[in-house]
Amino acid sequence: MKKLPVDLLFHPDTFFRNITKENANLVLPVIIVSAGCAISVAGIAVPLIFLSYIPPFSPAESHHFGLTVFVWYLIRCYLLPPFLGWGLVSGTMFLISRLFTKTGSFFAILQNTGYGLLPWVISTVIVAGAKLALTSETGYYPNLFLVPSNFVAIVFYASLLWCCYLWVFAIKHTCRLPLSRATAVVVIMILVFALAVYIPAYFPTVF
Repeated sequence: MKKLPVDLLFHPDTFFRNITKENANLVLPVIIVSAGCAISVAGIAVPLIFLSYIPPFSPAESHHFGLTVFVWYLIRCYLLPPFLGWGLVSGTMFLISRLFTKTGSFFAILQNTGYGLLPWVISTVIVAGAKLALTSETGYYPNLFLVPSNFVAIVFYASLLWCCYLWVFAIKHTCRLPLSRATAVVVIMILVFALAVYIPAYFPTVF
């Protein structure tokens, strides 16, 4: 376990083969997701600390809103979604995997999906670092949360692809599936979430 980050990120086949031999434990996955949340919150709170600016309100509006509103904003946007997403992704892959095998408990899949979120945590470090650098740039603050949106999107989607790569091996060993079927489980999960997000966006009148 001393080589957890290296093996998990770069040798996921070996990592998940070994981790599935142990009893499922959510402590480390919870720490991983919590770390990502904490880093995201820290990155977004920098303007409040250094610029007395409460997002998503304009600087002129910030003085009208108290700390309670800002805390709720952070919880709603940066604390709840990662944990809800973790549970939804795990549950979806668990249900899809039942099409191929009955092996692998939901608890074990939840654990290994949480491990697979480590690339997302790395992306939060990169994004928070970029925001901190921009905050120190004089005159850049009005666009702090608008640019560089392309950079943030690239980092986010790259980390998401990395997570999906890790999840393939998580499903492979948790559910004892061949690589092709484990890949199918992850691909189907991605399609399910893509449809859930983009169909309402493109056909709002239907929903």
